[in-house]
Amino acid sequence: MLQFLTHSLTQSSRPSLKNYLRPSWFVFNFLLILLWSSHAEAARLLSWRFEPNQNQLSFSTDGGVQPAALMLSNPARLVIDLPGTSRGGIAPNQFVGGLIREVRVGQYNAQTTRIVVELAAGYTIDPRQVVFQPNGSNQWLVRLPQPTAQSQTLPTTNIPVPNVGNSPIFNPNASSGLPFQVTQSGFFLTGVTGNAQIRNRRSDDRRTVELEVEGASFPAGLLGQTIAVNRYGVGQVQFTQNRNSPSIVNIAMSVNNDAPDWQGLYNRQAQGLLLAPVGVSTSQLESASVANPVANAPNSRLAVIRGLELSSDRTQLLIRSDQPIRATGSLDANRNFRITIPNAQVGNPLPQPRLDINSPISRLQVIQQDSQTVVINLQPSLGANLGQISQVNSQLTALNIFPQSLANPLPPLSSLPPLPPQSPISPISPIFPINPPNQSNPSIDLPAVRGRQLVVIDPGHGGRDPGAVGIGGLRESGIVIDISQQVADLLEQQGVQVRMTRTTDVEVDLAPRVNMANQVNATVFVSIHANAISMSRPEVNGVETFYFSSGRDLAASIQRSILEAIPEMNDRRARQANFYVLRNTRMPAALVEVGFVTGAEDAPRLRDPAFRSRMAAAIARGILRYIQ
Repeated sequence: MLQFLTHSLTQSSRPSLKNYLRPSWFVFNFLLILLWSSHAEAARLLSWRFEPNQNQLSFSTDGGVQPAALMLSNPARLVIDLPGTSRGGIAPNQFVGGLIREVRVGQYNAQTTRIVVELAAGYTIDPRQVVFQPNGSNQWLVRLPQPTAQSQTLPTTNIPVPNVGNSPIFNPNASSGLPFQVTQSGFFLTGVTGNAQIRNRRSDDRRTVELEVEGASFPAGLLGQTIAVNRYGVGQVQFTQNRNSPSIVNIAMSVNNDAPDWQGLYNRQAQGLLLAPVGVSTSQLESASVANPVANAPNSRLAVIRGLELSSDRTQLLIRSDQPIRATGSLDANRNFRITIPNAQVGNPLPQPRLDINSPISRLQVIQQDSQTVVINLQPSLGANLGQISQVNSQLTALNIFPQSLANPLPPLSSLPPLPPQSPISPISPIFPINPPNQSNPSIDLPAVRGRQLVVIDPGHGGRDPGAVGIGGLRESGIVIDISQQVADLLEQQGVQVRMTRTTDVEVDLAPRVNMANQVNATVFVSIHANAISMSRPEVNGVETFYFSSGRDLAASIQRSILEAIPEMNDRRARQANFYVLRNTRMPAALVEVGFVTGAEDAPRLRDPAFRSRMAAAIARGILRYIQ
C-alpha cells in the first residue's frame, strides 16, 4: 500500500508540488499516522464524571490520548476533543444545574469523542484558568475556574493542553514534509497556521463538498493547486484563495453524489488540518468508486418523496422521503417560496395537506422539474413566516412556519446566518429518565375534585414524527411524553379518570386524537407540546397556552398555574389559535407549549427531570382548578 500511495501521489500531483515529494519524509510521516490509526481503533472512553462542588471534570480511557480543547461562545461552552477515542456505551450526559448547566459526551465523528461543558446563559469562564492535569496518558483531571457574567461575545479560544507524549491526530513533525498527505484518517494538510474557522457546505448536485477556511494561513505551494487524490470516493481536491476575502481559503472536494459529507478538523498547536468523512470511517470508503470531476454518472438510486403534511400544531411543513434528502429553499420579493430537492423523484401517489382559510400555507405545488430534481413551490398565508429547513431524521425533513406574533419576518434562507455549532451529541437522541408513576410533587398543592371527571391528555408528535428538534438534539416528542405521563398520574391521584392519546413513542394522526376525546365525552382535552423557532434565535424562550373557543378559561388556568409554579419562565400568554385538535374537539380544549427546545434558557430546563416534574404538577393543578 505504501508503494501505491507514493506512486499515486507522485503521478497525480501538479509539477509545482514535486519538490515536496521526499520519500524519506513521506515514509516517516505515513508510518506515524499508521501507528496512530491502529492505536485509535482500540481506544475507548472508559469513564467520566463532573464534580460540581469542586468544579472539575475527570475522565479515563483504555489507551493513551492527547486531548485538544476549545472555548466557544453563544452559548458559552468548553469543548474537549479526544482524538482516536470512541465513546462506547457510557452515559451521554450529566445535568449539573447552576452556572454550569450540563456536561455532555458524544461521538463527534468516527475518530473523535467530544466532551462539552455547557454554561448557563450569560456566563462564561476564563480559558486561561482552565487547567488540564494528566495522570499518565490514560487519566485526566480538568479544573475549571468559577463562571463569571459574560460582558461580551468572546472569540473561539484554543486552550493549551499538556502533551503527554502520545501521537495525536495531527502530527506536528509532518510540517517539514509533504503539505498534503493521504492518511488512514483522511487527507492531512501540514503547515496550516492561525486560528481557523471552518464552514462546510455541499453543492446542490451533491458532487462537490466545499470547506471555507477563514483566519488561517496555508502553505504557498497548496494555493491555486488541484490535486488528484483518487481515494475514499474523492476524485480531486482544489485549493483557492477567495479574491474578495483574502483571509478565506476555499477547499473544493469532488465526490460522488451519494458520498458522505466531509469536515475539516484543525489543530492550531500542531499546525495541521485533517479532512475527514462525516459519520463513516475511511476504511468503509476504501472501495468506493472515485468521483469523476468532469462527468459523474447519474445517481441510480433517487430519493422518493412520499408525501407532504402539516405538523399537528401547523408550525412545520413535513416532507417525507424514503431516504435522506438535501433540500434548499429561497424566498422571492413576492413571498413565493421554492424548495429544491436534487437527486429525487415524486412518488405516486403523493399525499398532500388539505389547505383551507386557516392554513399557514395558502398555495402548495409539487413538480418534477427534471428527471432528478423535485421542486416544491408554496406561498405562506398572511401573517405566517417561513424559517429554516432542517433534516429531522433519515426520512423526515421540516420547513418551520411561524406566526407573525412569534417572530419578526425572516429574511430569505439564502441570507440567513449559518446555524451555530451543534452540540457534539446532536445525532444522539437525548436520554433522560422517565419519572416513576405516582411520583407526586410536594411543592404544589393539588385541589381535589368531585363527581365524574374525564380528562384526555394528548402528548404531541411521536414515532416517526419527533416534533421540534432543538439545541443538542433535544426532541419534543420525548419531553412531552414524560410530562404528559406525570400529569396523568397526578390527576388520577386526585380521583380524575385519564385517557392518553399515546403512552409510548408511536405516531398518532390528528384525527384519532380528536376522535378519542369526542367518543369518550371527555370533560376537557389538553394537548402538550414543546415550542421551537430558528436555531439562530436562542433568545426566544417562554411558555404559552392556546385555545380555540370554549377552552379560553382552561388555557388561562393552565398558563396562570405554570407561571405561579415556575415564575422564572417568560410569559407568552394564553392566546387563541386555530389548531386542528382545538377546533375539532367538542369539549373545552387547550394546547400548552412548555418551552422552546431552541431556547438558550428553556432547552436546559426541559432536559432537567426535576423541571419537567414541576411543569407537570403545574399543568395538573391548572386542569384541576378548572374542573373542580
